[in-house]
Amino acid sequence: MTSVGIVLSVLLGLAGLIVGHLMARILLTGRLGSWSDCLRSANPAVAGVTGLLWALLAAWTLAGGMPVSLLPLVLTLTSAGVALTVIDVRHHRLPDAVVLPLYPITVVGLAIDGWSRGAWPVWSALLGAAVWLIAIGLPWLVSGGRGMGFGDVKLAPILGATLGWVAVSVAIVGLVLAFVLGAVVGVALMMGKRADRRTAIPFGPFLLAGALLGLVAGRALVTAYGELLTAS
Repeated sequence: MTSVGIVLSVLLGLAGLIVGHLMARILLTGRLGSWSDCLRSANPAVAGVTGLLWALLAAWTLAGGMPVSLLPLVLTLTSAGVALTVIDVRHHRLPDAVVLPLYPITVVGLAIDGWSRGAWPVWSALLGAAVWLIAIGLPWLVSGGRGMGFGDVKLAPILGATLGWVAVSVAIVGLVLAFVLGAVVGVALMMGKRADRRTAIPFGPFLLAGALLGLVAGRALVTAYGELLTAS
């Protein structure tokens, strides 16, 4: 990466720090829901993690990881995702006040990328959204809301559409990684006797982490898996 790219990444990291702080402060007012108790102590962490992720995503993008025109949407989803993670871990909720506005934001963000690049993988995005919605919505429906929260169901199409816009394979990888991360953490908690099979573990953070990892490493993992199959 050039020195200009490094400077831009640092500047975006600082901007992310401010955005993360403002996100926590807005939620602290209680105007978007009663999350002040969990975000008051987590404010520095929300700001710091948001700033770090903004800097890393900017550096990755400027190094050719994804189109620059898609970066604003990804940074926005990342900012919301950090706050949602804190809320879901402490309250087992993904509030509509944060999740629902992401629908029009995602549509606008993808449209900006499509207009900028002259590429419109709409069907790919819709397929990604459908795959995520079915994978998360079906357990919620079958279990009557016990196996998965409705907030997870509402969040899933947003993440699936964004990853599907990149590639359907990326959307699938992100979804698989979310379940893998959830399973690993669940097993670790049970082994440490901090949870059992009846313990409710919030799945929103795993959806968000899986989506982020899928975006960054999805293509590489698909390529590696294809090479492995070819070699065997």
